[in-house]
Amino acid sequence: MSRFPALLVALALVMGLAQALTITRVIQKPDGTPAAGATVIARALTADGALKEERRVTADARGVIAVEMAEETSPLFGFRAGYLLIIVPGCAVTLAELSPTESARPGRPDILRLFPAYRLRGTVRTAAGTPVAGAAVTVHMLGPNASLGFQTCLVNDPSARLTTPALTAVSGPDGVFLLPGLVIARPEIYRRDGGEAIPISVSARVAGAEGALAGESSLTFNPGPLRPGDRVRDNRIIVQPTLVLRGKVLHAVTGLPVAGASVRLSAPLDLIESRPPEVTKEDGAFECLDVPADARIFAVATHPQLASAWLRLTESAEGEERPRLNEQTTLLLRPLVKVSGVLLDPVTRRPPAAPVTVIATYDEGYHDGAISVGRASAVVRTGADGAFSFTTAIGGNTLYATGPGYRSAAGLLAVGVPQSGLEGVSIPLARERGLLCRLVTDTLTGLTVQARLPGADRNLGGVPSVKADGWWFYPLEEGMTVEARVLRYGMPVTPWTTLAVDDADWPVSIEVP
Repeated sequence: MSRFPALLVALALVMGLAQALTITRVIQKPDGTPAAGATVIARALTADGALKEERRVTADARGVIAVEMAEETSPLFGFRAGYLLIIVPGCAVTLAELSPTESARPGRPDILRLFPAYRLRGTVRTAAGTPVAGAAVTVHMLGPNASLGFQTCLVNDPSARLTTPALTAVSGPDGVFLLPGLVIARPEIYRRDGGEAIPISVSARVAGAEGALAGESSLTFNPGPLRPGDRVRDNRIIVQPTLVLRGKVLHAVTGLPVAGASVRLSAPLDLIESRPPEVTKEDGAFECLDVPADARIFAVATHPQLASAWLRLTESAEGEERPRLNEQTTLLLRPLVKVSGVLLDPVTRRPPAAPVTVIATYDEGYHDGAISVGRASAVVRTGADGAFSFTTAIGGNTLYATGPGYRSAAGLLAVGVPQSGLEGVSIPLARERGLLCRLVTDTLTGLTVQARLPGADRNLGGVPSVKADGWWFYPLEEGMTVEARVLRYGMPVTPWTTLAVDDADWPVSIEVP
């Protein structure tokens, strides 16, 4: 997707309307006959991947399904975050994009042809290699190649209220499990070998006489038939005894226990991420029982009146199969302080022409590509008078500002513990070189801006989108001119107008009918 259409999609998502849409599909078996009686699960997801709406329908004698879902959708692009799961005996489980019928090409029905059933075979073993019988094997997430729209597909996740029994299995006496095979339905690239491989996040768990065993792994659904020379992957899930994690949450200044703090665990394991948080007791203590073992488990503590904090609870020890527990499991929550100030335009010494966003980051967090914790920031916008106010943690804060046509260098703000807060904070602003415009109109719905060099036939690339409050900025060198026009849903509503970069004319207003 090019940058300009991506911006249009982003605008369409923001300006979506709630309406009832019907999703229709024609489902066929691998031989082309109707998949009568096919079970179809239609799921719409929230922005964070939780279940927003679910419908279950059965295909009729023609293999046709029709699912009506009243969801927030774009009137321009018909995009919705979600998926269809199609389950038919004798066929692989099929994952298809959830979108309205308008997305189908004119004159062509949206036909989904299923793939013959196959199995993903794997084993559940202990770290010593002993087979584990009776382990519950669960597929949690499909991706990253199975990302539909802007979502990675969760299929089993208690915290997201997602349950798909078809993508679960139980290991036998020899530790072997068989998961029903899955394919992605993409009619335009359907091939007899089943198309692309699908990586999955899968876990195994079993309760034994000496306690629970749990583990997680990344496996691959690969529906294509084996060819000479193909290597068969050893789909193995290693389970280990679960951990008991304990600690305390204390006030960073007084050292007193913090009761009522919420402590959640974070780690590469989906099993840990989906656990409900623990709440600290009167002595600030928390205890997490039956936690799957992992070398990188973090605790993240939050409290309504204090800043959040995090701590790594486990460490990987060379030569040891099980992670070592961090003996100092104490999380210190810092007090919050109100900070306020005023921003000024560097040329006029008056409030900035466009609202500016002020960002104060007091926790850079931890990130290694597989897990991210912390990274706490306060984000506010200036008012018409250039004033801003936010609440942040005491200690060092990285402070900077950004907005249409403005920027600032990052600086360090040391916040003490005054009860009255910190006032009069100033952030030196600089103007970006370019054209700052404001669209004056009764409604901003569907608006985009095109820019081109004077008299040119082609539009300039990388045109930023219109902000929610009508501001639009285009980077240009001083003295340059461009021609710009405004479109609503892709149709011009203003003529091409010549605009120049000039400090004396900052910003420019464009009247939009």
